[in-house]
Amino acid sequence: MHFSHQLEFIVDAAYIDIGEESEIEYSAELVAHVLPNLALVANGVKYDDSIGVGFGLQFDF
Repeated sequence: MHFSHQLEFIVDAAYIDIGEESEIEYSAELVAHVLPNLALVANGVKYDDSIGVGFGLQFDF
């Protein structure tokens, strides 16, 4: 979902089935484009009972 030309929000749900176990993973990512080829990225993932967060830079070539 694009809120504007500079701000993008991505939500994802994935069903994972490996052997006898299956889980659902949820993730969300916010991308803020600060220059035409540079963006700041923040994301979070929930898998089973674990939660992870990340921050980074995205370069477009």
